[in-house]
Amino acid sequence: MPVVYDAPQNTPSFYNTGRTFDVRRFLRRGRNDIVIIAFNFGGPRSDANPAGVAARLDIRLSSLQ
Repeated sequence: MPVVYDAPQNTPSFYNTGRTFDVRRFLRRGRNDIVIIAFNFGGPRSDANPAGVAARLDIRLSSLQ
């Protein structure tokens, strides 16, 4: 179940420096997989066409109970 989906765009202005998502409502007891899918459109990666994705997950166990 996607938390967010951004339609692919071939424009440097679409670059987003960071967003925050609250995923608590998606979590269940036991194992949870969080998957990030990212694409680089517009040709091979280069200095003029960089690619990358970074993520950070903060877990507070008290908020999951």
